[in-house]
Amino acid sequence: MDKLTLEHLAPYLPYGLKIIDNGEVNTITGIIGNKVFIEGCHRNGYSSIDEVKPILRPLSDLTKEIDHNGERFVPIHRILEAYCFNVSKMSEDEIMSYVESLIEIDISYMTVKILCELHFDFQGLIAAGLAVDMNTLEGGSHE
Repeated sequence: MDKLTLEHLAPYLPYGLKIIDNGEVNTITGIIGNKVFIEGCHRNGYSSIDEVKPILRPLSDLTKEIDHNGERFVPIHRILEAYCFNVSKMSEDEIMSYVESLIEIDISYMTVKILCELHFDFQGLIAAGLAVDMNTLEGGSHE
């Protein structure tokens, strides 16, 4: 994986994905071809996909408390609750035992949807240098 593509960004579009564009944080509003349409962009409302980097969370944040849309929670709890688990009755070891099976072994559409909504990098874009780790940006979360 040597460059960012429409296929990498498309799953995040319904969820207000933030990107770095020429050093500025903006929100993607749509994509056509290799053009990324950006809310409040200074250059005719779009940039080339080659000029932007999405701001994503690493999968290691699944087990950490995060802020999302003014709410604090542990993402793996949200995923397990979507599968009707009662996390309040589960031990931490039991909760952690599901991380690998839900994310790495047999990832379902529902899990991918939640990961996209919470801006998790399930495609390895951060490691490939095609996305920015949200935790490394100054000023904290950029949601």
